[in-house]
Amino acid sequence: MLSLNQTITGKVTAVKPFGIFIQTEQGDFGLCHISECADSFIEDIELLFTKGQEVTAIVYEIKDGKNNLSIKRYIQQQNRIKEQEEAEVNKFEDMLKKMDTQQQELNYELHKRNSRKHKSYR
Repeated sequence: MLSLNQTITGKVTAVKPFGIFIQTEQGDFGLCHISECADSFIEDIELLFTKGQEVTAIVYEIKDGKNNLSIKRYIQQQNRIKEQEEAEVNKFEDMLKKMDTQQQELNYELHKRNSRKHKSYR
């Protein structure tokens, strides 16, 4: 039995003008309506999907025992995760740059102090 917001992987069992039917390895079925199959308009769904093709989707609604699935929402979720990871990497890289700049400033100050000390001993 599928649960709401669950990510599933399954095989396309039928391609219809209104969407695709997907069956998971556990035997659960769901419909991915054509409007939930991609981020953009689909002219001919049979050009994108074939029977037996493996797909990943999210269960976004369970109504009257029927599972409504979305490939589009899965892709959007993955894009958000990727953006968050990239933001974390950028934040970390910015922190490293700041630390490097601070280290260079400290080295410069230490060099100036040491230069003054050496001049006073002469």
